[in-house]
Order: sequence, then C-alpha cells, then structure tokens
Amino acid sequence: MSKALIAALRKLRSTGRLAGSVLTNDQKRALNEFARRTACIQETVAGRGTVYRVVDEKALETYWRQLSPKEKEELPDNLPQRAVNIASSRDSKSAQPGHDTYYLLLKSVGTGVTWSNGRATLDLTATTERYGAGTLGIMPNDNWTSEQPLWLVENQKLFDCLDWLPSDTVASVAYYGGQLSNLLINWLAGESRTGAVILFPDYDGVGLMNYARLQSRLGEKCRFWLMPEWKRLLNEFGSHKVWLDNFRDFESAYNRLQETASPELHELMREMQQQAMALEQEAIWLRICYQVDPNDQS
Repeated sequence: MSKALIAALRKLRSTGRLAGSVLTNDQKRALNEFARRTACIQETVAGRGTVYRVVDEKALETYWRQLSPKEKEELPDNLPQRAVNIASSRDSKSAQPGHDTYYLLLKSVGTGVTWSNGRATLDLTATTERYGAGTLGIMPNDNWTSEQPLWLVENQKLFDCLDWLPSDTVASVAYYGGQLSNLLINWLAGESRTGAVILFPDYDGVGLMNYARLQSRLGEKCRFWLMPEWKRLLNEFGSHKVWLDNFRDFESAYNRLQETASPELHELMREMQQQAMALEQEAIWLRICYQVDPNDQS
C-alpha cells in the first residue's frame, strides 16, 4: 500500500476539502492516481493552485478501510508501535520504524569488566566465561554504564575470535552487524555510558559512514581504530569491488568527516581514494600470516 496515498487521504478525510499546496509531490501523485482510478475525489483549479474534494464519501470510506483497517485513535495507548502501524496501514514499517529496545550482544576481554544500572550489575567477564557472551536490553533513557571501553565490531568473526585485540585490552566488545542502529547511537550518546567507544569497521564507505554518524553524536568520546600495518594490507589485499559497491557512502562520509577526522583517519581516506580500494576488517589476521621481516632487504 502507498504510504503517500495513506498520508494524503488521511488529511483529505478530516476536512473533505484540501489545498494541493499542503501535500508533498509524492502525495499529489498518489492522490491524482487514486482520483483517476476511483472517481471518489476530484481535483479542481482554484486560483494559482488546485483543490481536492471528496465527491463520493461512501465509496471513499470503503477504499479507506482497505488501506487502513483501524484508526489510530481506536487503538489502546500501550500497543507497540509496529502493531499500531499494521492496524492503521497494514504495514509494520509504515511509520516510526524500529524498536523501543536494542539487544546489545557483548563479550568481555580481560578481567573485571562489568555493567551496572544502579540496581543491578552484569559481571560480563564471568558471563563470557560461562556462557560465551552476554546481552543487555538497552533503551535510550536507561542507566546502564561501564567504566571500561566499549569496542564495536562490524563482522561476527571479529566478535567470535578476539585474538586481534591489543594484548593489554580490558574492555567490552559488541557486535553490531553492518549498520549501526540509531537507537544504539542515541543510547551511546547518553552521559558517561563507557570509558570510551572504539569503532572497528570495514574500511569502506559503510564503515566510514557509521563512524561519521557515531562521531556526530559522541564527539571526542569515540574513535576510529586503525589496524597495525593497514596501509600495507590495503595495498596488498584491498578490494576495488567493495570500494565501488560503497562509493556513495564513502563520498558522503568523506565530506562529513573533513573537519572532525583525526590526521590518521584522513590518511586512510586519502589512501582509499587514491587506490580506489576498500579493506575488510578480517584482513587483520593477514598481518600475522604475512608478517614483514624487518631484515628482509629485497
């Protein structure tokens, strides 16, 4: 069902008459198509603009119920938003997409890693040792905090095997899977969530855009992690295809980060641009397999 048509008809039904100037271009197109198809409404010229009016209220109501089985005002106040969307437009994602809670999948590195909300404490070190990982159900207004840094990794293999981390790391590591949730970013922007937020994504447009989004909310509380020898790895194992697939995101992120990126991140972006290459984060293990011999003069 057309979101634009539902929005336009909702406005029109409330008054029976509607100026075209209050509609978006998509809503006008949807309403014009609906008028031609059903003859329930009519568009007329009025001055320099157009006016839509209902000419067959009974038929319009029948069509409206096909689009929107229930009015939002008829539904219980405590109904989850996605259920409201289904009832009012037959589409769970039709308005205010997303969820109220985000489940943050965590593992600990080092000892003594905990999260607390003032009433309860999650001993993440013990939970990781016993069960492999732990989960926090987070909401923007909750009080969960940790004194240790939080690492965010994009791909599951980096979450499964943590031997790539610096040897002295004591932190939480979270797996986020591709795109950072807006809810997670908003939650991290809360005061004093963690000691620091460290993002280790793929070095491509999506990864850089995720960092731009994160930094716009967290500022100096977050940083972008560069793997050791990233320049050599980009040169040897970079992917032109991944670069092309995410080029638009790279351009957007590059522009957003011009004023705020560290000198090291600027260097990474320049190298990626010059080589037209991206580097997936699992390449960090190739640094070990193909370690450069400092005595090699070849």
